[in-house]
Amino acid sequence: MIIKQATPEQVVEFLMGIGTRGKTMTTKLDGKFYGDIFKAKDNSKVPDDEYVVFLAKDNAFAAMLPLYHAECMRLGADVEQMVAVERLIERVDAWREANPDKCKTPDAAGERMLDSEMTK
Repeated sequence: MIIKQATPEQVVEFLMGIGTRGKTMTTKLDGKFYGDIFKAKDNSKVPDDEYVVFLAKDNAFAAMLPLYHAECMRLGADVEQMVAVERLIERVDAWREANPDKCKTPDAAGERMLDSEMTK
């Protein structure tokens, strides 16, 4: 198998969901991160227009998790979802406790933002 090296422009087009013929396939939601995300339950790839990425080191994300848990409860999420969010909170809290020097206020200064490139 031969893999062609992509240009930065081709990467942006791919992340924007624009195929080789210029047809829009999906809208990539996350402008700061890219990559392939897979569901653990069936190993299916999550489309770019269905996910966003937050980092455990982000102080705002860590503060938001209990609110997400409460909203899941208010909406009537199933027990499995509630337990999954509780375990996520425990893992994020443990990571943050072990890595306080990496925790920070979120920022985007100096970042390459893919969504700003999408609108050019």
